Amino acid sequence: MSEMSPSNEQVRAEIAEQAAVWFVENRGGQLEAATRAAFTEWLRASPVHVQEYLAVAVLSRDLPAATTDPKASLESLLAAAHTDAGTRRKSMFRAPETRAAV
Repeated sequence: MSEMSPSNEQVRAEIAEQAAVWFVENRGGQLEAATRAAFTEWLRASPVHVQEYLAVAVLSRDLPAATTDPKASLESLLAAAHTDAGTRRKSMFRAPETRAAV
């Protein structure tokens, strides 16, 4: 009997959960050197890690607005977070001279 591998959706959900944990960890104050190194290693492991971390950050930024705007749906917040994170991720990987112009 062969073991089933996790689907892309399951892997992405696990990465999103890890991103949320790292976001909370980073918001808790100055990280110790070993923790900061582990976070950097996690980010560098995959562009998906960067994308999901930025999505969490954008969602965190936009969450207060959702509590004051009863028309803001969870789906629209998540869509905005993923769009904004994708844009930020693309700009992070531009050459430094191009980033400065943006």
